[in-house]
Amino acid sequence: MSAPSPEDQLAIEQAATAKLAKRYRRAAEILESARKHADTPFLRGALAYTIGGGVEYRLQLAQALQIVIPEDILKRLLTELDHAARLDQTIPDLHWDIAVLHARFTGDLSAARAALDRALDRGMKHPMIPALRDLFARNAAPEVPGDDPAYRVRELFFRLVDITADATIPELGFPPNDTDPPQSFADYVLRVEREVRGAELDPETDRLAALWRPMREAGLVTADALDYGTELVFRAAAAGSDDVVTRSALGDLAVLLRDLSFQASGGNPSGSDLRKARRIARRALDIVAGADLEIDADLHGDLWLALGQSSARPADLQLAQALDAYTHGLQCKRAAGNSADVARLTALLKKMLDYAIQQSVGASLGFAVLGQARMGAEAAYAASKAIDDRGMMLRTGMAYVHLLSGLAQPSLAIDILDELLEAQEAGGEHFDILFEKAMRLSEARRQSEALALHERLKDRVERRSNSERCIFWNSYSNVLRELQMFGAALDAIQNAFAARPEVGENEFDQLGCMLHSNRGTILLALDRVDEAETDAELAARIAVRFPIGEDSIRIGELRVQLALRKGDYVTACTECDKATARLNDRITKGGSDPAVWQSMLHEWSRFDGMGLEAKIKSGKRPAACLAFAEAMKGRLLWLLGDRGGEDAKDRLSPQALAPAVQRARDWVAAGSGKRCLVALFCSTRGIAVFSIAGPKGVVAVHWIGGPVYDLFRDRSIAVWGQMTDWALDQGVQSALAGIGAPPELLLNGAEALSHLLLEQLGAILYQAVPALADGGTALVLIPHRALRSLPLAHSQLPDGRHLSEIFGEVTVAATMELFARMLDAAPSDGGSRELFLDPEDNLPFARLEGAIAAPAQVRTGWQATKREFLRALQTSGAIFVSAHSAFVPTNPWESWIAFHDGRLSLFEMIQQRGIRRSLLILSSCESGQSQQSNSDEPFGFPTILHQAGVVGVIAPLWRVDDLATFLLITRMQDDLADGVVPARALGRASHWLRTLSARDTLGRLDELRGRMREADADISFDDAIAALNRQREWLKAAFMGPERPFDAPLFWAGFQYLGAPAGS
Repeated sequence: MSAPSPEDQLAIEQAATAKLAKRYRRAAEILESARKHADTPFLRGALAYTIGGGVEYRLQLAQALQIVIPEDILKRLLTELDHAARLDQTIPDLHWDIAVLHARFTGDLSAARAALDRALDRGMKHPMIPALRDLFARNAAPEVPGDDPAYRVRELFFRLVDITADATIPELGFPPNDTDPPQSFADYVLRVEREVRGAELDPETDRLAALWRPMREAGLVTADALDYGTELVFRAAAAGSDDVVTRSALGDLAVLLRDLSFQASGGNPSGSDLRKARRIARRALDIVAGADLEIDADLHGDLWLALGQSSARPADLQLAQALDAYTHGLQCKRAAGNSADVARLTALLKKMLDYAIQQSVGASLGFAVLGQARMGAEAAYAASKAIDDRGMMLRTGMAYVHLLSGLAQPSLAIDILDELLEAQEAGGEHFDILFEKAMRLSEARRQSEALALHERLKDRVERRSNSERCIFWNSYSNVLRELQMFGAALDAIQNAFAARPEVGENEFDQLGCMLHSNRGTILLALDRVDEAETDAELAARIAVRFPIGEDSIRIGELRVQLALRKGDYVTACTECDKATARLNDRITKGGSDPAVWQSMLHEWSRFDGMGLEAKIKSGKRPAACLAFAEAMKGRLLWLLGDRGGEDAKDRLSPQALAPAVQRARDWVAAGSGKRCLVALFCSTRGIAVFSIAGPKGVVAVHWIGGPVYDLFRDRSIAVWGQMTDWALDQGVQSALAGIGAPPELLLNGAEALSHLLLEQLGAILYQAVPALADGGTALVLIPHRALRSLPLAHSQLPDGRHLSEIFGEVTVAATMELFARMLDAAPSDGGSRELFLDPEDNLPFARLEGAIAAPAQVRTGWQATKREFLRALQTSGAIFVSAHSAFVPTNPWESWIAFHDGRLSLFEMIQQRGIRRSLLILSSCESGQSQQSNSDEPFGFPTILHQAGVVGVIAPLWRVDDLATFLLITRMQDDLADGVVPARALGRASHWLRTLSARDTLGRLDELRGRMREADADISFDDAIAALNRQREWLKAAFMGPERPFDAPLFWAGFQYLGAPAGS
């Protein structure tokens, strides 16, 4: 190496100072900066040595901690060494380090040998060379990371040191008079790890917080460092360490998060750092909630403010999350009596709400990202209530209501409107709110209430503008039409025409277009077909200037109805194709706002049934009709997953589904006549039942005309669903017991309705496909709309047999497209098995389910985290989850499964891709449900997981009974362990439970209890076994030996398999 210049020497001295503190990255930065001015051989050599020193330090630290260097850090270290070797090709140590990293950690022995040869060529002398050659000779496998909690803590410390620019903290937190002070950083790490695991942290020394203080003093606070530090706090809380320590650590975390949200070069943090800061703040809040920690309200508020600050920065603005966080923070600060922060937050929220309204696009308050439109409007409305501003509450509330209307959620909109009415001053007219409620009542099919409210307002409307009067009378006529009061509806629409405002020659007469199309619909209902056609033509002339607008779509609907009335099915098909093409254009050209997509698809659904009926009755090929029907399922689901321009336009056409239909036909044909597929399509005009059967995969269709679906939905499904919820709701049962009602009252009613429902389903399917009675090896069912919430696999045929009894496998697919996609990925229970059980420590039966499962990696309590679950999804094999969950029908994105570190929402799951699991079993209440909507968007955990790559998902369709689920799941697990394919194992377990006697149930429980004694000693079963004993006593007292306690479908039919059949 050549002699250094004075400038070189200065850079070397600065770098040496950094290296003394083992801050190798900082030293490398200094030398790199010096090279920009003079790239001398001396500086290149010094930089190469510095990089090598940093790698050596990490190798020594990993060895001291007894861990394997994590894969992401390993890749970076190898890249750094390659760079250093190019800077100075004479240094043998760099090539030696490359050889060691490859031999010990990557397993690439060829690369390791080549690197060792390069080191020896450069004169390398090292006492471990024989040991390295021995590794080569033995062809040794790379070291494998541990998976126990203590290993995880050591790895976290390694990452913490690596990410904080190598700053060392050897003696912090230990008092001067400590009789056994740590001798090294590694010793310090191991000491703290033992204390964290042993829950022996000393509140006075507070070593967890001490991890962060030097970083802050040195200006080294980074999002990654805080992320690893937060993980350590979480583990301390989970281990039950002193609340004082955890509170103190959380307090420091809140301060550092606040600093992070404002720090960075130039004063603005990067979007990446902000995203990490949000994740850390959310994790800290989950710690508070999950650890049931008594925390000071002011500190709790600071954590919410940290989340708000990291969400409200321009670099990565998340307005909805910021509003929500600041609203929670305000509530905490009020509880703490912190008037200064309350005043500051109130003013801040007002400014943010003003901004949201100024940025408004339509009614979505400027929130136009997946799932954010509704969340944002909801957060804005909640914030306006929190600051107690009536005017702001009215503005945000009405915007929220308009958005909910566009998302076809009128019931929730009505609740908001009732709140707005209650919040306004008494004695006010409130016409706008009342009229809005009247329209939403009509959307919710509560026409009698809507009529009463319109009647109440019709005298007041005369004081409004012409435009408002016109819209009111049009709405009134719609309500009357829905109530089949067609004469009165026609009078109301004539009033609307009378109030219709004048429009200029070059203005678009939107009201006129709407009125003509609506009057045409009323006239058609009155059999005045010629007059209806005249109105349709008048409306079409107006709409020609805006061909993809909502009114043009309404006209297309009227034209299709006219053609169907005349029996002109060819014209009906043509008009339907024109209208759907316009809708297609409107969606693909109207921007990528999913809230807008969903609103448009809701409109589109009006054509679905009419178009399919026209195609079937016009004699179109059944295969083409099936492709048309399947193209109308899961459109938004596809757009969210594969959004994009012309691709989206092509996908929304029926031709795009033709290959999926052909793939399904090929699958059926390959089954030698023993396979069958049935796809349903439901509309107000009837039910279409498609079948693919026979050795040639022939497609057939059966049309059941009339309001059969509407009647089945409203009279059977709705009543059954409500009764089922009540029967399995402990709160309802307790209320009944309080008034002296027999406990079996609701259960008996729900049981009778369940049997009736299965019979009705079987009758519909058998009427359309009598060959189902012949059974076979595999049956695939593709449901539609409300039928998605029903146990179709157990439909009961007229001869009393269930489909799941006469077919070897019965599986359900969300759409034909997803079914075709999964045909080449048949499920199996091979590979790794991971169990996530009872994350919140309050589901004793969940732990029992895992205790007797086949050999698997079991995570319970604090180990069953959302983070670990998302990691597990990326590996192969099966996952079993038994935890609390809830399906939120008003906004499925908010549906969740509870883990120890927080809830996993459906909104988070749709962002997952590349999942490799073959089977996922969700033993969590309601986790198998899907959204019910006119446009049939099957949003729910099974479909989202299926779309992301999971081959098969087993989940319950309703709230399930603990004991029945325990028996069903354990029986199914036994079959899976014996190699039975998942759908067949589920079917066998379901019918075993249905026929299980009380005597055999007691014997099975005794058997399972014996197997528990041999289970993993790390899992606590005391409370679980106590609960099991209580169930045994109940069984003995309530049932005679031969009685069947679980023969009601509520107990045995709730779980459904969504996915591809085995051997596909």
